[in-house]
Amino acid sequence: MEMNYAAPTAADASLPTVEETPQKGLGKAGLVFALFALIAAYLYTCIFPAGSSPLGFFVLAVSLYAATFVFALIKGARPTVHTLLAVIFGIVMALYYLLNGESDLYYTVDLFPAFLLSLPCYAYFVVSLFGNHSRSFGGRFILDIAKGVAYAFMSFIRFFVDIFTFGGEKKGGKKIGLLLLGIAVALIFVLIVGSLLSYDANFKKMLPEINIDTIGETILKLTFAIPIAALIYSLFSSSYEKKLPLLSTEATAEKVENGMKFLPAVIAVIPAAALLVLYLMFFISQWAYYMSAFTHKLPEGYSFAEYAREGFFQLCAVACINGILVAVLRCLTKRRTKAECVACDVLTILLAISTLVLIATALSKMLLYIDAYDLTRDRLVVTLILVFLAIAFIAVILAALIKKMKATPVIIVTAAVFVLVYALCRPGRLIAKYNVDAYLNGKHENIDVMYLQNEIGYAAVPELLRLYEGTDDSELREKTDDSLDFIATKLRVYRGMEEYNKWYRMSIPRSQADKLLSDRIEKQLNG
Repeated sequence: MEMNYAAPTAADASLPTVEETPQKGLGKAGLVFALFALIAAYLYTCIFPAGSSPLGFFVLAVSLYAATFVFALIKGARPTVHTLLAVIFGIVMALYYLLNGESDLYYTVDLFPAFLLSLPCYAYFVVSLFGNHSRSFGGRFILDIAKGVAYAFMSFIRFFVDIFTFGGEKKGGKKIGLLLLGIAVALIFVLIVGSLLSYDANFKKMLPEINIDTIGETILKLTFAIPIAALIYSLFSSSYEKKLPLLSTEATAEKVENGMKFLPAVIAVIPAAALLVLYLMFFISQWAYYMSAFTHKLPEGYSFAEYAREGFFQLCAVACINGILVAVLRCLTKRRTKAECVACDVLTILLAISTLVLIATALSKMLLYIDAYDLTRDRLVVTLILVFLAIAFIAVILAALIKKMKATPVIIVTAAVFVLVYALCRPGRLIAKYNVDAYLNGKHENIDVMYLQNEIGYAAVPELLRLYEGTDDSELREKTDDSLDFIATKLRVYRGMEEYNKWYRMSIPRSQADKLLSDRIEKQLNG
């Protein structure tokens, strides 16, 4: 029988060959990395939440990146510039709490940049170690992140297999794994039962000190640490084996991009045109009202707070809707004819310009609010988000005008820069400095000392001391003195508590506040 073979195509050239694909499985090294992942995951449960253990979170993150990098080099990894960028970004995220102090778990503004962004950052770091990334910050970068998420689950079971079969050894591996499991189970039962029987004084003398609370806490930590370790191991193992080798190739990216454009142009063009007419009517009817934000003059009958808040969240919601519609026009709409291309580009530009007007109005109102009152974390974060959105829509306009330009890389890089700047600029100290400067310079008649004490905390101590020394208002000096005494008392209490005095709970703002307040108390005693 005659066999027919298709000639190779350009797309086939991008497919990985057998030589490019690593050998399956990590072997004995898999057991070593699995144990390392388990230790790292257990240590993480010991310092959780990350915001309450700034130094511990930073040291653990650096150790995790370093050990993973060394282990990957041993297994033949070929790092790239993207690997270095991922390390820098991840370390800065881990540095956030150390620079800015302890953060309450409920405060999501502080929790998000340091913790949630650390996860995809580490995933991209591991994916890039073995060349599984697209080496792009464009649309394929999103596929790289998706691949990292998928890798974290694809070899989840392999973690337990390598642990209990001694790295997959055929001879004796299974027996050794079961023996280790039996010893672990026996140890747990011995500790629990021994703790229960230790009520007898004579029996208790025969045993080492056993604390049932410590045993329960250890078991609980292991319960959470084991699946975390399995995710870390799965991410590394799947990346090493290149389980999704086609996901980041040029051919695949082009197919995904073309496959996403399924929407007929008329379905996207008509809603976009209708919204533009609606925006034109809105701008005409509300021109004088919204222009007040740019002239820093309040409309009649409004206070600063009322004017800043009225319509602010609605404007932000409309901007988000416009962003979704622009994404639909750019990424999901079919463009079969030149007229459809022109229509989509023109509508994209007009929608982006309309959104920039809304963003500028919301930003002006927020700046007017900050100018009239104090700066807070929420106001700072909202301001940064509005500036970022403005840059993103400007990038969209330029991409529509310049065909060779891609908006997605600009947006992704801008977002990364904003997050890094926010992490490194120590926003708590920045907010406290702005508020104290505004009061001492006479710009603001009042200052919320309690906000600095409760929401900014240790990072506000240098500025509270400056406020105490710089104001002539006796009532404000008394409030500031009470706040400083409150923070000093809190530090003294923490120094007397073993749990809060451990090294991994330290942060730069806490250490600075401790030193400044200790010097202040010493001066008061000597004076």
